[in-house]
Amino acid sequence: MKQYLLTLFCLCVSMIALAQQKTITGTVIDTRHEPVIGASVLEKGTSNGTITNLDGEYSLKVSPGATLVFSYIGYKTQEIRVSANTNINVTLAEDAEQLQEVVLSLIHISEPTRPY
Repeated sequence: MKQYLLTLFCLCVSMIALAQQKTITGTVIDTRHEPVIGASVLEKGTSNGTITNLDGEYSLKVSPGATLVFSYIGYKTQEIRVSANTNINVTLAEDAEQLQEVVLSLIHISEPTRPY
Protein backbone atom coordinates (compact mmCIF):
# COMPACT_ATOMS: atom_id res chain seq x y z
CA MET A 1 0.00 0.00 0.00
CA LYS A 2 2.81 2.42 0.86
CA GLN A 3 4.51 1.70 -2.46
CA TYR A 4 1.24 2.39 -4.30
CA LEU A 5 0.80 5.74 -2.52
CA LEU A 6 4.42 6.70 -3.18
CA THR A 7 4.03 5.91 -6.88
CA LEU A 8 0.80 7.92 -7.03
CA PHE A 9 2.47 10.87 -5.26
CA CYS A 10 5.45 10.83 -7.66
CA LEU A 11 3.10 10.70 -10.64
CA CYS A 12 1.13 13.71 -9.36
CA VAL A 13 4.29 15.73 -8.70
CA SER A 14 5.64 15.03 -12.18
CA MET A 15 2.29 15.99 -13.76
CA ILE A 16 2.32 19.28 -11.87
CA ALA A 17 5.86 20.00 -13.04
CA LEU A 18 4.92 19.31 -16.66
CA ALA A 19 1.75 21.37 -16.38
CA GLN A 20 3.81 24.41 -15.41
CA GLN A 21 5.62 24.39 -18.75
CA LYS A 22 4.05 26.21 -21.66
CA THR A 23 4.66 25.90 -25.39
CA ILE A 24 5.88 29.07 -27.09
CA THR A 25 5.65 29.33 -30.87
CA GLY A 26 6.58 32.05 -33.32
CA THR A 27 8.55 33.17 -36.34
CA VAL A 28 12.02 34.70 -36.63
CA ILE A 29 12.51 37.09 -39.58
CA ASP A 30 15.13 39.65 -40.62
CA THR A 31 14.62 43.35 -41.38
CA ARG A 32 13.73 42.49 -45.01
CA HIS A 33 10.86 40.29 -43.69
CA GLU A 34 12.65 37.12 -44.86
CA PRO A 35 12.59 34.05 -42.58
CA VAL A 36 15.83 33.34 -40.70
CA ILE A 37 16.47 29.64 -41.30
CA GLY A 38 18.36 27.83 -38.53
CA ALA A 39 18.23 30.65 -35.97
CA SER A 40 18.88 29.48 -32.41
CA VAL A 41 16.07 29.84 -29.85
CA LEU A 42 17.30 29.01 -26.34
CA GLU A 43 15.76 29.22 -22.88
CA LYS A 44 18.28 31.37 -20.99
CA GLY A 45 20.23 29.57 -18.29
CA THR A 46 19.33 26.10 -19.59
CA SER A 47 20.25 23.77 -22.42
CA ASN A 48 16.61 23.77 -23.58
CA GLY A 49 16.45 25.10 -27.11
CA THR A 50 15.60 24.60 -30.76
CA ILE A 51 16.30 26.07 -34.19
CA THR A 52 13.93 27.64 -36.69
CA ASN A 53 12.70 25.68 -39.71
CA LEU A 54 12.67 26.68 -43.41
CA ASP A 55 9.87 29.18 -42.76
CA GLY A 56 11.63 30.70 -39.73
CA GLU A 57 9.12 29.06 -37.36
CA TYR A 58 9.89 27.50 -33.98
CA SER A 59 8.13 25.78 -31.09
CA LEU A 60 9.62 25.35 -27.62
CA LYS A 61 8.31 24.24 -24.20
CA VAL A 62 9.59 26.57 -21.47
CA SER A 63 9.04 27.35 -17.80
CA PRO A 64 6.76 30.27 -16.88
CA GLY A 65 8.68 33.55 -16.70
CA ALA A 66 11.57 32.18 -18.78
CA THR A 67 13.69 34.39 -21.02
CA LEU A 68 14.18 33.32 -24.64
CA VAL A 69 17.47 34.13 -26.40
CA PHE A 70 17.28 34.46 -30.20
CA SER A 71 20.57 34.42 -32.12
CA TYR A 72 22.06 33.83 -35.56
CA ILE A 73 25.46 34.50 -37.11
CA GLY A 74 25.61 38.05 -38.48
CA TYR A 75 22.59 39.25 -36.47
CA LYS A 76 22.25 40.96 -33.09
CA THR A 77 21.13 38.63 -30.30
CA GLN A 78 17.75 39.40 -28.71
CA GLU A 79 16.39 38.37 -25.32
CA ILE A 80 12.63 38.33 -24.72
CA ARG A 81 10.91 37.42 -21.45
CA VAL A 82 7.97 35.03 -21.79
CA SER A 83 4.71 36.52 -20.55
CA ALA A 84 1.11 35.34 -20.89
CA ASN A 85 1.48 35.44 -24.68
CA THR A 86 2.33 32.04 -26.22
CA ASN A 87 3.21 33.45 -29.65
CA ILE A 88 6.46 35.44 -29.87
CA ASN A 89 7.56 36.74 -33.27
CA VAL A 90 11.05 38.26 -33.52
CA THR A 91 12.81 40.47 -36.06
CA LEU A 92 16.60 40.12 -35.97
CA ALA A 93 18.68 43.11 -37.08
CA GLU A 94 22.00 42.68 -38.88
CA ASP A 95 25.12 43.19 -36.79
CA ALA A 96 27.48 45.10 -39.10
CA GLU A 97 30.31 44.81 -36.56
CA GLN A 98 30.10 41.05 -36.57
CA LEU A 99 29.93 40.91 -40.36
CA GLN A 100 33.21 42.84 -40.70
CA GLU A 101 35.02 40.07 -38.82
CA VAL A 102 34.48 37.46 -41.54
CA VAL A 103 37.71 36.10 -43.02
CA LEU A 104 37.81 34.66 -46.53
CA SER A 105 40.45 32.08 -47.40
CA LEU A 106 41.26 30.95 -50.92
CA ILE A 107 43.35 27.99 -51.93
CA HIS A 108 45.24 28.12 -55.21
CA ILE A 109 44.94 24.85 -57.10
CA SER A 110 46.82 24.58 -60.36
CA GLU A 111 46.51 22.01 -63.11
CA PRO A 112 49.38 19.59 -63.50
CA THR A 113 51.75 20.41 -66.35
CA ARG A 114 51.79 18.04 -69.26
CA PRO A 115 55.04 17.12 -71.00
CA TYR A 116 55.03 17.54 -74.83
